[in-house]
Amino acid sequence: MLRLLRRILARWEVEVGESTYFAESRAERLARLQTDDPQVAREILEEARRLNDGVSVSAEGVERRATTLQGVVSIAATLAVAAGALLLDPTKVHGIGWRLALATLFACLLYCFIATAFRATQSSSWLHQWTHEDPADHLARTSASQVEVDTGLSADILYSYGRNMEVVRWKVSYLGAATEWFLRGLIFLGLIAITFCLYICFHRGETVEGEEGRRPLVEVNVIRAAAGLDHKDRHQTGGPESGSRAKQPAR
Repeated sequence: MLRLLRRILARWEVEVGESTYFAESRAERLARLQTDDPQVAREILEEARRLNDGVSVSAEGVERRATTLQGVVSIAATLAVAAGALLLDPTKVHGIGWRLALATLFACLLYCFIATAFRATQSSSWLHQWTHEDPADHLARTSASQVEVDTGLSADILYSYGRNMEVVRWKVSYLGAATEWFLRGLIFLGLIAITFCLYICFHRGETVEGEEGRRPLVEVNVIRAAAGLDHKDRHQTGGPESGSRAKQPAR
């Protein structure tokens, strides 16, 4: 079952692509960043850190949106299942055609919500490695000058920025897929509401006749209950008075 669901959902599968930013070798990056001015090297390093931190913030924002979408879908799916339980009672919805139509719409609605939760969960999960500069390189920088250290850090951080940007793009694509599935679910939810309105319109006469048929029975039950209470009150009030009257001597 899970394999079948995964094959159906595979239409939105997206792989993490190769980095398009700073994808060249480390030697080429060092050659492009080479400078003799310590101030320029420090500014390049700060800019590289700012770019990489911005990617981290973007990833956290996507994960928060995906988590929020998961909560919304869980609540909506719970309400959909509770409403779909009405179809199990044949006295609630009459007619095999109406029951099949509503059952089909509810099945499509639940499928859309499941697909939404599946994509949102992938988007909010750490399924791919987040790239950082190698801590072992710090030991090799102890004998280098300040300019060389800043240039080397800039080259490594920019490479991490390029790889992490592809991961963020992957998360955004899956969040977009989850949003599309959620919108499809809202469309099916609207169709279900329209179907219920049509059902009420077509079966309004039966509902009115059923209520009118119940009124005589209700009135008879009310009359019987009132008569029983009246008889009981008379029995309680009449018993003692008759007994006392029977004990009085005749004049």
